[in-house]
Amino acid sequence: MTGGVGTSHVVGVNVVQEPYVAVGSPTTLLVTITGGDTTGLSKIMVINGSQVVNASTGPFSVGQPISFEGGLGAGPASISIVGTFPDGAQTIYTGTINLI
Repeated sequence: MTGGVGTSHVVGVNVVQEPYVAVGSPTTLLVTITGGDTTGLSKIMVINGSQVVNASTGPFSVGQPISFEGGLGAGPASISIVGTFPDGAQTIYTGTINLI
């Protein structure tokens, strides 16, 4: 029986804080898709802990940074990047970033 078997999408991403931010400016993350299965990827959300920080809708291109601004604060942040595909949402990145 194969009922309940889901589809997995492997997407490579690079997540960094935008350099050269002016003092007092909101923190900005740059998310760059580096490769993988982006077929049907329609939305990317940045989640800090359990709070949705921001979302961006596609289309998305490999190598083109996507900017997510505000709601991140400073210090260590537990970041998840969640992509929405036609067959459901999937986490495509999870990690801790030390924001300044």
